Amino acid sequence: MNEARRKAIKVAQTKLDELSTYVENLRDEEQDYLDNMPEALANGDKGDAAQTVVDSLTEVVDYIAQAIEQLEDACC
Repeated sequence: MNEARRKAIKVAQTKLDELSTYVENLRDEEQDYLDNMPEALANGDKGDAAQTVVDSLTEVVDYIAQAIEQLEDACC
């Protein structure tokens, strides 16, 4: 692998890391929304929907972390 492609992979890692932070912030906001929801709503459809979003965003963060690891393996 030449230096230009190695640098491009490093750029991709950086962008994925930024994306991960962005998605983590979205997840944290949704979790705060869920945590501050009145109990009656939290135990109903709105709470279920919010929990689904939190779970999905957590999975996205995990997938991004795996992609970053794969890029690291490819690069170095």
